[in-house]
Amino acid sequence: MTHACSLEKSSFSLNLVREAATDALRRVLGSLNLGDIELFVEPRLLSLFHHAMSLSGEDLTVLRVREIHSLASPSAPPMPTSTVVYIVRPQTTHVQLVAQHLLQQLRGASSSSSVVLHTGTWNALCADVLSRAGVGNQVAVHPFQLGFIPTDNDMLTLAHDTLLRDCYIQNNKTTLTELGHALHVLQQTTGDIPTVHYKGELAKAVWKSLSEFNAASPPPSSRPKKLRIDHMIILDRKLDYIAPLSTPLTYKSQKTKAWFHAFVFF
Repeated sequence: MTHACSLEKSSFSLNLVREAATDALRRVLGSLNLGDIELFVEPRLLSLFHHAMSLSGEDLTVLRVREIHSLASPSAPPMPTSTVVYIVRPQTTHVQLVAQHLLQQLRGASSSSSVVLHTGTWNALCADVLSRAGVGNQVAVHPFQLGFIPTDNDMLTLAHDTLLRDCYIQNNKTTLTELGHALHVLQQTTGDIPTVHYKGELAKAVWKSLSEFNAASPPPSSRPKKLRIDHMIILDRKLDYIAPLSTPLTYKSQKTKAWFHAFVFF
C-alpha cells in the first residue's frame, strides 16, 4: 500500500471525501455487530486502501479488525471466531474472487460467517455469480458507500483499469452505473454541482445514472463558494485519447514504467 496524500491543499476539500468513506466503513461495521473481523479486499482497492480511508491501527482495533488480506492472494484460514468481511466493487470479476474464497472456506470446514460489503450498486449479475457458485445463501450482502478515491489534492479515481475494454469490447456497461453512483456520493459529501454537461454515449449514460440517484436522494446545496464545484463536464474517453497521454507526468512515466489499459503504474 502506498503512502496517502494528506489532501491539506485540496481546493475542493477532498479530505471530506476520505473522511466520509472512513465514517461509512465505521457505520456499516458498527451496525452489523460482527465481533472480530478479518477483511479481505479486492487487490486494486487494497492498493488504494490508505488513500480511500484514514484508519489508524487504533481505529482498526476499535472496529475489531484483526487482519487485512488481499482477496487474490493465498492466505491462512481465518480464525474460527472471526467474521470474514469482503470489500469489493460490484463487478462479476471481483465477485468471482469472493465466490472462490467462500468455496475454499467451505472445503476447509471453516465455521466463520461471511459478509460482502459492496461499493456502488449491487446488480443481478453479481448475485448470479454467487448463486451459480452455490454460495448465495452463505454470505450476507450489504452496501458500503465508497465512491471516488482521492489520490492527490486535485485527483480522484475509481481505479477501473479495464473500463474502456469492458464497455467497447465486451459490451458490459454496468460500471457506468457505479460511476454515476460515485458522482452522487461525491455530491452528497461536497455539495450539489448545479451544472453538468456531457458529451458522448457513455457520458450520457453516466449522467442519466447520476440524475436518477440525485432524484432519489438530493445532494445538499449549501457549500462555501470557495469550496463549491460549480460545473462538471463528463467526457467519453473515446472522444479524446490524446489528452491523458500529453501531461508531463504521463510522458515522464512512460519512459520508465509500464502501461496497463491506459494506466501508468508506479
